[in-house]
Amino acid sequence: MKGFLTDRGIEPPYIHDLEQLRLMCMEYDSSFSDAAIQKASLKLSEYAVSTRYPDRPEIEEQDAAFALEEADKIYSFCANLIPALLITGKEE
Repeated sequence: MKGFLTDRGIEPPYIHDLEQLRLMCMEYDSSFSDAAIQKASLKLSEYAVSTRYPDRPEIEEQDAAFALEEADKIYSFCANLIPALLITGKEE
């Protein structure tokens, strides 16, 4: 999502809250209102916050796999909205 904002000429804030980033992205593209992207943003933000503290909960392998799937959803969604990636067909 930070890449999407950067592509739109916006310097993204230094935050880890994906839901807040998603809301910022919605200002430039309403497709960020997609329910699956919202759900993924909310869930991944929980991981970002909870794993930053010493008394953090253990992350099970199935949770890690789920988080990677959700991150991939967001990544693919954003990559499809960045014109430079669509034109070249690859990431730089």
